[in-house]
Amino acid sequence: MQVVGLDPHPNEHVAAILDPTGKVLEHCSFPNTPKGLDAFLQWIVPFSPFRLAVEGPSQPFFAPWLAVILAEDIPIIPIPIQEVSLLRRSRARGKRDTLDASLIAQAFLNSPDLPPLNLPSWLRPLQELSRTRKALVEDLKAYKMRLEYRQHPSVKTALTHMVEALKEEVKCLEREIKLMVQQIAPELLAICGVGPVLAGTLLAESGDIGRFPGEDNFACYCGAAPIPWESGIGKRVRVNPGGNRRLNAALYLIALTRLRVDAQTRRFWERKISEGKTKREVLRVLKTYLAREIYHVLKSIFVTLPLPERVPV
Repeated sequence: MQVVGLDPHPNEHVAAILDPTGKVLEHCSFPNTPKGLDAFLQWIVPFSPFRLAVEGPSQPFFAPWLAVILAEDIPIIPIPIQEVSLLRRSRARGKRDTLDASLIAQAFLNSPDLPPLNLPSWLRPLQELSRTRKALVEDLKAYKMRLEYRQHPSVKTALTHMVEALKEEVKCLEREIKLMVQQIAPELLAICGVGPVLAGTLLAESGDIGRFPGEDNFACYCGAAPIPWESGIGKRVRVNPGGNRRLNAALYLIALTRLRVDAQTRRFWERKISEGKTKREVLRVLKTYLAREIYHVLKSIFVTLPLPERVPV
């Protein structure tokens, strides 16, 4: 069975087709337009049966293609960006879009058990709400700082209006997020330290929890799993700088909340501090435990039951 590797970009998407041995059969570029999509679908027909591997299929600029391809009952295998980067470095051939498309297909040949993409209808709207709310909160902080250090009356008035407008828009988005969370996964709100906004972030950034084989894989995706670092007799672990940083930030906030309100978490904190751990080290351990706990909650919701498709009207 041939493998189609697709490297999406805002202006055009580059595709390559590999046979089961990894030999490149053909590659081609398509504009990111409806006509380009039609040309791509016609181009891959002669190579059927095939598997379609895509790097970063959740990118916003790939959304129009994604909807049509899934509607055509063509499974999409998401390929992690890190896997493509590792292959590129190992071959030391520089970086070209045609090469990347081939490496995407090769990454699937190396890991043929990768699960297909499963996107419930609520995922993209929730991602837009959650990420836009985060961006507006950052803008709100920036305008508040400007307001604090400005003296001219007209400038202060303009900045005050911006601050009030952003506050209102953030509240509106938070109400929408809360409504979606209550409809999709109210069980998340029962987790200590998880409110509607953080629950929305967990849902939006985790996506289909079934794509993670286990709790350790999910913790790694969150950037909450320490990386072993060994050299000779020296053995230690380092912080994972990768993973989904939005999920990592959410775990950090949940950990801080639990330290304030949960006695068991506080006792764990005090015990680790007494053992000589630093505050940062204890927080990292807490984030790992939280990632595992959240994984099992999400798995119980979305694996034992069908993925809910409800979205607020």
